[in-house]
Amino acid sequence: MSLIKQLCHKIKRAVVIEEKDALIKQYHKQLEKIQERLNITMLTSEQRMELETEVNDIKDELNKLEKELKGLRKENFRSLILAATLLILIFLVYYFLSPV
Repeated sequence: MSLIKQLCHKIKRAVVIEEKDALIKQYHKQLEKIQERLNITMLTSEQRMELETEVNDIKDELNKLEKELKGLRKENFRSLILAATLLILIFLVYYFLSPV
């Protein structure tokens, strides 16, 4: 039963990684649009300040998401190393304990 729970947890982690990746891409596109608008259009100082505030908010959210994503990927890598180690260990036990 615990193996099924671990598998479900890994699948959920993979889905979360994909969702965060998609969200980061969306924020980057939004940021590009705002930067383009800031550079191209003539804006009042109030409009410019609002857009710059929005840019800063998006950058802060991007930094937070990228840190979370980095942590998730690190955890995923650790799981991969553990699985590979267990697989090698099982192979070695089988190799040395099986009759020739």
